[in-house]
Amino acid sequence: MYFDDHNPPHFHAIYGTAEAELGMEPIALLRGRLPRRAFGMVMEWAVAHQDELLANWELMRHDQPPNRIDPLDSELTRCFPVYVASDTSETTDSNLPFRMVP
Repeated sequence: MYFDDHNPPHFHAIYGTAEAELGMEPIALLRGRLPRRAFGMVMEWAVAHQDELLANWELMRHDQPPNRIDPLDSELTRCFPVYVASDTSETTDSNLPFRMVP
């Protein structure tokens, strides 16, 4: 997710060199592509955490830091490297299944 990003509510999932933008209402691929297995895991995770994603969207639109969202399972944390950046510095959090870059 990006701070103060354009509508509709969405997030970006990055796997290796592949990237996809997924809408949150409903959870759907907006553009880009991911490998089939990675896409399936991201979709499963996003559907399970849709309310949390939308809440984080609202926070970030108002320059507030997002809340942590649990991964689908521990297997995801080994498959998806994660970088969560703020306005001033970049940090890493291996507990999220996708990379969020404001």
